[in-house]
Amino acid sequence: MTRLYLATNNGDISGGEVMLFAIARAAREEGWEVSVIAPRTPDEVCRRADAEGYDVVRLAADSRPAYMLQLARWAARHRDAWIWCNGLVPAFALIGHRRRITHLHQVPTGSNRVFAAALRIGGSVSLIPSYYGAAAVRGTRGFPNWTPVISITGRPAPPSEPVRVGFLGRISPMKGVATLAQAVRELAGNPSAGGSLELWLAGDHGHIPEDEVAVVERAIGRVPAELVVRCGRVVPERFLEQVDLLVVASECSEVFGLTAAEAMSAGVPLVVSDDGALPELLGPEHPWIARAGNAEDLAAVLRSALRTLREDPARVRRITDAAHSRWRRLYSPEAGRARVAEVLDRIRRGQDPVPPAQEGRP
Repeated sequence: MTRLYLATNNGDISGGEVMLFAIARAAREEGWEVSVIAPRTPDEVCRRADAEGYDVVRLAADSRPAYMLQLARWAARHRDAWIWCNGLVPAFALIGHRRRITHLHQVPTGSNRVFAAALRIGGSVSLIPSYYGAAAVRGTRGFPNWTPVISITGRPAPPSEPVRVGFLGRISPMKGVATLAQAVRELAGNPSAGGSLELWLAGDHGHIPEDEVAVVERAIGRVPAELVVRCGRVVPERFLEQVDLLVVASECSEVFGLTAAEAMSAGVPLVVSDDGALPELLGPEHPWIARAGNAEDLAAVLRSALRTLREDPARVRRITDAAHSRWRRLYSPEAGRARVAEVLDRIRRGQDPVPPAQEGRP
C-alpha cells in the first residue's frame, strides 16, 4: 500500500484545511495510507487528524517560518515520500522536493505572486479550485473543490413571513456583508418592492482588522435592528434549514465558494455575486447573480428572488433542482473522489500527478 503525506498550510482550520481532510478521506477510500503533516501550534489540524484516525507528523513549530523550515528538513529525510502540498506555504517550503503535488487554494496576490511564480520552476503544474483560478494563475490546472452531502429537513415552504435572507461565513466587507446590509436596508425602506424580510447573519469576524469590523458593523447598524438576527457560529445544516434564501455576495475574488456549494447540495435558493468563481460554480443558467460590491444591483436581484419565492414555487424548485444536479455532477464527494483518484492513479503509473496546465476552463 502506498502512503500519501498531506502537508497543511496552517495549523488552524479554515477552508483550505477543510479540503485537506476531504482529500485525505478520498485518498484513504482509494486504498492509500494517509499521513497529515502539521505544526504542533496551533494544533487544530493535528487534533482533527487524530480524531479521524490519520497518522500525524507533528512538526515542532509555532510560526509560519519555523513550520516551513521544519517541513523542509523533514522532507530532506524523506526524499521518496509523495507529499500533497495543501497551500502555498508547504509548496514553497518544498520547492526542491521532486515528489510533490502543489494545490493552491487562493489566487496569490501581492508578494505571494512571486512565490507562486517560483513554483513553475522545472515545469511543475499546480492545482487550483476553479477554472477561474486556472485562468488567473499561470501554470495551474482547475481542480474544483467539493462538499459533503448537506441533508436538511423542515425548511419553510412556502417561505416564512418575514422571509429569512441568510448569510453564512465571515462577517467582513470582503465577504460582501456590508453590501448585503445596504441592499437589505434599501428593500426594508420600500416594503412594496421587497416585501417583509429579515437578515439572518451566521458567523463571526474571524481575524479581520478592526477598521474592517467597524465598516461592516456600521453597515449592519443602519438596518432596522428588529430585522437583524445574529446567530453567531452555527452548524451549517441547521442554519440552512432555517433560512429561505442564502446570499453569497463576496467581493474578494473567490477561488471557489464552499458555502455556495453547500447551499446547492442542500437545495436552498441562492443569490451570489459575480465575484471570482461564483458564477462558474452556479453555471450560466442561474438567474440570481448580482454585480459584486453594488448594493443597488444586489437589491434588485434580491427583489426578483423574493418575488419568485413568494409567487412561483414551481420555478424555485426548478432552480434549486438544477443547482443540486450541478453540485452532484461536479462538487459532490463522488466527483471529488474521482478527481483525487485520477491524480493518485497517475502516480501509480509513474506519470506526473498533474496533467499540463490549462488555459482557462476546458
